[in-house]
Amino acid sequence: MVVSAQEETPSPTPELTFTLADDSLLEVRWIHLDNRLNPFGEAQSVLRGQLYNPDDTNGYTNINLFAFAYPTQGDTDPVAEGFGYPVTICGFVPLEFTLTPQGEQYFDIPLELYEDDVTIGHIEIEISADLTQAPPAPSPIAHIRQISDDEVVSVEFPREAPVRYGVGCDKVPFTEWDWFGFNPDTDTFEPIEHPGVQQITRQARERMRLRDDAEYLHSFISIAPISRRLVFQSGVNHFYTAQPDGNNRRYVHQDLSRFSLQGIIWGGENDSFLAYYFGSYGEKVRYFTARATSEWISRSVYGATLSITVPAPNAQATEVIISTDELGPMGYYRKHTFLSSNSLLFEAEPPGNNYPAPVWVQRGRIDQAYIARPIDGIPTLQCYNFRTATVTTLTPLPLNLTENDRGWMWVSPDMTTLMLAQNGINGGLWAVDLTALPNCE
Repeated sequence: MVVSAQEETPSPTPELTFTLADDSLLEVRWIHLDNRLNPFGEAQSVLRGQLYNPDDTNGYTNINLFAFAYPTQGDTDPVAEGFGYPVTICGFVPLEFTLTPQGEQYFDIPLELYEDDVTIGHIEIEISADLTQAPPAPSPIAHIRQISDDEVVSVEFPREAPVRYGVGCDKVPFTEWDWFGFNPDTDTFEPIEHPGVQQITRQARERMRLRDDAEYLHSFISIAPISRRLVFQSGVNHFYTAQPDGNNRRYVHQDLSRFSLQGIIWGGENDSFLAYYFGSYGEKVRYFTARATSEWISRSVYGATLSITVPAPNAQATEVIISTDELGPMGYYRKHTFLSSNSLLFEAEPPGNNYPAPVWVQRGRIDQAYIARPIDGIPTLQCYNFRTATVTTLTPLPLNLTENDRGWMWVSPDMTTLMLAQNGINGGLWAVDLTALPNCE
């Protein structure tokens, strides 16, 4: 059973109403108007909403949406029109999609305005769709429990609070996500505000020179777990750190305008982190490591050995787990981030850059890494023990990634649970009970 917390409904656009055509087989839960930049850098009005399939047995595919916009309800002359599809929370259009019985999904309808400066107060929506057999539900996997079916992109383990997770688009800052606290003992959820939201004030943004909303949404801003310092990128992809209040902005890395930042992974000690870059699925991953104080640890993104998968830093971010065939046979390697030293962990065919990065755990006498990769086409969790140089296959995983989706993993501080998340159409959050799986020997 999925004990999923639903994402909070976005605030509707003030005074915006809508009606649905009488012959529509699907329902619309809510709508609001966004102003976004189109691929040509021009502002465009986009209608974002949520579809709902009220049928409890059948699914729908080939879903198309048509919209006509009016100044007020009752007007007969539209001022804009648009055509749209179901999308992920980041706005990707899935190539194949079936809205399952009683399922929900976002949609986007870009609007073409007939004239400049029109007022939109009412939307008429028509939906066409083909009836189809609902796909079978995924089979349960022993010792793995689904917690959410939302597009979960982050999990954190506060010291004195329940586990919290964020739902949203991984391309925008954590302050834009919906956050939930989850108590695994009681299976209860509670919408919460991330404590970091209070730190990212308008004044802090001014000090970091992230004044423009588009530049802020591009920043990937993250808070160091120990010092609470800020790390982020500018509108031209220069990488900076700053004090917790945004003061004393410092350069970390320049000349990054050619590359697309995709995420930041904290190493665990001394506020070390790894920033990783790639453009699209199939591209190799560039990366660098540094500290939140702006001290370099690794070589630049131009000097590091490229990885097929997202790298995993050790606790100090002085070494990474990468996958490559540039250092020898295709497989996973332990690579120093500054020196040329490296060693092959094991030979394997790695997945793409959409798979979760490995999780490298170094605590006391424990030195091991959890790695997700497909084996015979089945997403699988393995563990590598650095002390014994042994790979142990643990369990299949419920990942179902397309090229536009991303996956992530985190291990709880007590080493009992691995949290697995993915975004996209098949998004969700799962808890893997590590205590019930084979030992990482």
